[in-house]
Amino acid sequence: MRTLPEIQNEIKANYIADTTVRTRYSITDPEATYDETFSRFSIESVIIYIVSVAIYAVEFLFAKHSTEVEQREDQMRIGTIGWWRNLCKAFQYGYELTYDSETNLYKYADVDEDSLIIKFAEVREGVGAGVTILVNEADEEGNPIAIPIDSPKRLAFAAYLSKVKIAGMPLTWGSYNPDQLRITLNVVYDPLVLNGTGGLLVGGVSTVESSLQAYLTNLEFGSGVLNKTALLNSIESAAGVVDVYFTSESWLEVSTDDTPEFTAVLEQNIQSYGGSFRLAVGGLNVNYIANV
Repeated sequence: MRTLPEIQNEIKANYIADTTVRTRYSITDPEATYDETFSRFSIESVIIYIVSVAIYAVEFLFAKHSTEVEQREDQMRIGTIGWWRNLCKAFQYGYELTYDSETNLYKYADVDEDSLIIKFAEVREGVGAGVTILVNEADEEGNPIAIPIDSPKRLAFAAYLSKVKIAGMPLTWGSYNPDQLRITLNVVYDPLVLNGTGGLLVGGVSTVESSLQAYLTNLEFGSGVLNKTALLNSIESAAGVVDVYFTSESWLEVSTDDTPEFTAVLEQNIQSYGGSFRLAVGGLNVNYIANV
């Protein structure tokens, strides 16, 4: 899409090149430009600006509409990741599916927002042509939580998938707790901003923990990859932090529903087993060092 200056410059170039305009304003220099000939406050410039803004607005709306249509098409195209996500989130707990003979699809007669319990969904390509789906509910704060093992919601969701999925496609699904992290670091802090335990001198908020939590929350559910450097950068950018570093390769440890014991993360990147990460209770161990 063209920018506003690009539209203005194109109109100006066409205007100054018009023979009728050149005759009317007695422009004889073949190299004369619009900005050299007309003041930015002239009536011509004002009109060109108004027309340019109108054209820009129309092009912007068309571009936005085109993008929205393309995104919608991607979501509606059967078999895409967006289609699978929407399919999972459309599950209504406690409602019966009906078969539509015209579309050959199962659907709900009505939509009940309160029954839409799947708030997080992601699709990972499995071996061969299959897919693996991760789904989670949300806790009171909007964070991902697993559907309990003994909950009838699991059976209901499994029955739902068996009806609405693509016939013949291998499919597995799971609902797991967020992977727990344990982190051990040294943080050099500014004593003009933070106290010896990392809290702000005014307010007492731990900027290190807040920045870390924000980084973990912003990772895309299911597909988000935790990067060690990005994690450290998020802490280093916290108010009052001068430097952050680790003294052992095992400074970052993870525990999952699949492997409950904490194990060191030795690679630079790690993708969650359960779809998301959270800091374990008491899992942030920081040695604060005053920068004096």
